[in-house]
Amino acid sequence: MRKITKVCSYSTKYYTWLQGLGASDHVEYTAAFRFYWDVVMNLFYCQEGLCAYTEKKLCPKHFYSADKWDNGKYQRRNYYPKKPKVKGELEHFDTKLKPKQGWLWTNLFMVDSDINSKGKGMLEIDPILKPDAPNYDEFLLFDYDLDKNIFLAKSVLPIADKNKINPVLDNIINFDSVIEERRLFFAPLLKLVEFGKSWNNITVEQFPTSFELVKRQKNKPIV
Repeated sequence: MRKITKVCSYSTKYYTWLQGLGASDHVEYTAAFRFYWDVVMNLFYCQEGLCAYTEKKLCPKHFYSADKWDNGKYQRRNYYPKKPKVKGELEHFDTKLKPKQGWLWTNLFMVDSDINSKGKGMLEIDPILKPDAPNYDEFLLFDYDLDKNIFLAKSVLPIADKNKINPVLDNIINFDSVIEERRLFFAPLLKLVEFGKSWNNITVEQFPTSFELVKRQKNKPIV
């Protein structure tokens, strides 16, 4: 669950509409679906195609590249070579805001569909874990157990913070299917390292936080 720099840089028609609302309630959620793909694809641009919570790959890069926008709108006709098989769902971080502010940019992320429906559900995530918050730093919050392929709340954290983090680990980040996907992700990387490749020379397209935590563990000097 890495830090996300979330700027609505391409879908400017949506963002201008949103800014024009000020503090007013939004229109009925479904009434603004004309902005759906604008929001989704600009979020994927910010998230580099990854699930905001699990860091699974949900959308290939060429579907959210800058050339897919024209005059502040995402152009679905510019799909190439065919309609994208985009995975995931539009997620409202604070579910209490959805009824009246369903299109609030700062409350929206793209997440894996199973995680959204089966994992998060109505679980309230503490703001300490909001990945676009200015003070959010995943490396101050998490450790990673490579043997079990699970994230852990950092041992040095206060109990109060661990109590905020652990429900999110149990229900979302360490969701059973994601644990298995991370296991399959690391298996060939471990083989590469076994045959002499440095962790520093490996690049990945998903699960960057678990990878970085493992790399730091493996590169830590033995004393």
